[in-house]
Amino acid sequence: MTATLAPAQVRSGALPGERKPGEALERVDEMIHWIEGQSMPRGGWHSEPRFGLNRGLRFDWWLKRYVPDADVSTTALVGVTLLRTRDRLGRTPYNEALADAVEYVAAAVDASPGSALDLDAHHTPISARVGSYIDTALALLLLAEATEPRTSTNGGPMGPRIEKLIKKFELNQKPQGYWGDGAYNSPLLGHALAVWALEAASRKGHKVDPGVLALAGRWALSKEAQRADAAAAGKWQTKGRGLVPEWLERIGADDEDPINHGMYTAVARLSVLAQADRSNRQMEARLLLAFRSADGPARRAEAARALKAIRTTRATLGAAQQTIAESLTPERGAAPLTFAAEDFVACLLIADSLPPATAGRWFPATVKTLMRWQDMDSGLKTDIHTLCRVEPPGLCECEKYVQAQMTSAKRGLGAMREEAVRGVEGKAREPAIERQFCPDHKSFCSRDRVFCTAAAVAAILADTPYKAAILPERAPPSAQRR
Repeated sequence: MTATLAPAQVRSGALPGERKPGEALERVDEMIHWIEGQSMPRGGWHSEPRFGLNRGLRFDWWLKRYVPDADVSTTALVGVTLLRTRDRLGRTPYNEALADAVEYVAAAVDASPGSALDLDAHHTPISARVGSYIDTALALLLLAEATEPRTSTNGGPMGPRIEKLIKKFELNQKPQGYWGDGAYNSPLLGHALAVWALEAASRKGHKVDPGVLALAGRWALSKEAQRADAAAAGKWQTKGRGLVPEWLERIGADDEDPINHGMYTAVARLSVLAQADRSNRQMEARLLLAFRSADGPARRAEAARALKAIRTTRATLGAAQQTIAESLTPERGAAPLTFAAEDFVACLLIADSLPPATAGRWFPATVKTLMRWQDMDSGLKTDIHTLCRVEPPGLCECEKYVQAQMTSAKRGLGAMREEAVRGVEGKAREPAIERQFCPDHKSFCSRDRVFCTAAAVAAILADTPYKAAILPERAPPSAQRR
């Protein structure tokens, strides 16, 4: 038997993370505005931000004359986040951006083979570390949540796409209950996202094989899954795996490592249980009616077994919620331990899985910690940078390019290089470009910056007593696009 958690008491006045009245609402709105503005020229969102400060193009992309395409997993998560900005009337100030996200994801679903598990051939750091199929999971979650519930005769325009995504999971599930191979850090987090998406689709009336969900649930809670998660921890650091860039030469010393492996496993299991219980609550009334009106002992026994399974799942969930809630510290709440995408996914899953009544214990500290990472451009960003492989007095390629562009007929590159190295007074100076834009000064894990910011905002806008206070009362100005 688990203890009853005290309900949250939301005091009037300042919101979590505020130093002055109205600050939290304003800062969350700025984060959403920043996410919207990072959309890519050819549609969708990339895991890395498109713009730097003052809405200037990323310097490293500008140097290469190259802007990559968006990725499905980040685009879908952005769409899920924008869905949470809807008010009680179902309106969102970001309708255009939300429609763009849905359109991009729908096109990716149409273009993908029906039997392949993944949607996107280009993996991001987080998809390599938790499972390449999270693009399929997040795409299914977005399309299921963004559309009206399916009726017996009409699945809507997204119905065939949702069915296609569900079929991908049904066809590719392993006999043990998991999906995919080769996740290089925390495969259970990817598994939890897949279960969330399938349960959400089922709750919207789309047919999902209950055997697939049952098998996935058993795997998540098994000792084999726990051992597999432990065996995968840290594999992304092996060169050639997990999209580790060549410039990351001092792994561990120079990078923010996603190291909270025990929490990832526990939170993934919590989420699987919470999603199952949410679906069970939809079926419980029908099962009770079937039990009371059963026309024979066999049917009554069948309904009784189903109701007992629901109660068992709920009791297991209650124990898991109690354990996670008690593990959250008053200083950090459910906020990430490091600026790594796994931590942000875990933060979102906690916010969606703990009872709203417990939010007073962990939500304010979570918001305050997340806001400490808010950068000048309003997105979240690590405050720990990798060390540049080029130390003074040398110049890196980025600096050389800048100096070459600034060279005039009277001042050759050699003179400017000497000045750049020694300074006007013979002292070494900082590099010629801002560290924010230098690819050698950005944490590898935080290259999922758009993904991380979207997950953080989705967690802040989870179903807690604080949500109504944090959502803006009026639509913000439309994000400027470039």
